[in-house]
Amino acid sequence: MKKVVTLLLMTSIMFIMAINVYAENTSPIPWTEDIQDIPFSQGTDRNGQEGWRYYKQGEGLVTNRWVQNYKYDWYYCGEEGFLLKSTWLHDPTDGKYYYLGDDWIMLHNTTTPDGYTVGSDGAWIRDGQVVVEISAESK
Repeated sequence: MKKVVTLLLMTSIMFIMAINVYAENTSPIPWTEDIQDIPFSQGTDRNGQEGWRYYKQGEGLVTNRWVQNYKYDWYYCGEEGFLLKSTWLHDPTDGKYYYLGDDWIMLHNTTTPDGYTVGSDGAWIRDGQVVVEISAESK
């Protein structure tokens, strides 16, 4: 029994060390919630801007939707699958506005670089109220 416990402990330590080595050798783009994902690849969008695309195992390129990493940070994949950066997003699913920072992470509980307030869920707040604008296309 002691050998089994020792073996399990050693295996766990080796696994944790392997994860840390992988994390240190990757780019500053965050991990996904599933270690088996092949999460990001660098590319150039149709405007010639360098960026990062997110790939979900079993699904392929993720477009027009939110993704979350293991630290509960939110990112948004745009039309071409590129993560949005340093920009506002009007989410057609809920009509709210969100700001994606220069590290690709949705800001929350703070003031954006252009001086607007975003709440705990990341939505833009004006005069104490979340701003919601539903377009005809999203109905």
